Amino acid sequence: MPLHGSAVLANWGGVAPGSERDYSRWHAMEHMPERLAVPGFLRGRRAVAEAHETDAPLFMMYEAETAAVFESEAYLARLNDPTPWTRRILSSYVRPIRTVCHVVDSLGDGIGGVLGSIRIDRTTSGEGESVSEAAMRSAFHTATRETDLIGGHLLRGDPTVGQADTVEKAARESRGDPDRVVAWAILFEAVDRESVEAALSLATKELANEAVEPRLGVYVTTHVLSAADLSAALGMQL
Repeated sequence: MPLHGSAVLANWGGVAPGSERDYSRWHAMEHMPERLAVPGFLRGRRAVAEAHETDAPLFMMYEAETAAVFESEAYLARLNDPTPWTRRILSSYVRPIRTVCHVVDSLGDGIGGVLGSIRIDRTTSGEGESVSEAAMRSAFHTATRETDLIGGHLLRGDPTVGQADTVEKAARESRGDPDRVVAWAILFEAVDRESVEAALSLATKELANEAVEPRLGVYVTTHVLSAADLSAALGMQL
């Protein structure tokens, strides 16, 4: 289905060896419920790379009403008062990529179990900035039109939003890897890896003449939670 809201917080990266299970338990049992309790957060998901062909074995995303949610007082309060479990997990992060993105286009019917990701990373030298919206739209629509997908989402990174210096940011960067951001991202959802790989191939061919290096990843979606799910669960406990 189309993404909920007009903005997302997209995260790619990894954790130190031996921390994977702790990370998964933390994200499911504490982090997603905590984030979705913040006003304006609508849905979260976590996915894990199927193989080691990607530089970012973990993918996480939160959908929100608007980009302003990621600079709200309620959200910043969480970022500056992490739990002990959050501090431990974030201190195990490696190569974090964390970007507030505007949803340029989004379509689909449901959530696919396999997710493909194309990142156009933004660097200090300006890489990624030269890719036009027209080129990204063309790649996105060619791939979604000609392959068997559950859904597709075109995201434009915004380096000016959600990059405040917080306690969580300091923990996340404590291993010496500063947060990076993306200029653009495309997400494809399908029921099988073959459909996702076909979409990734078509989209990257469309971008072959652009002066950027797309970063690809194929993931299995392991957990999806919405604010409505959380509200319903809390209601049942009352």
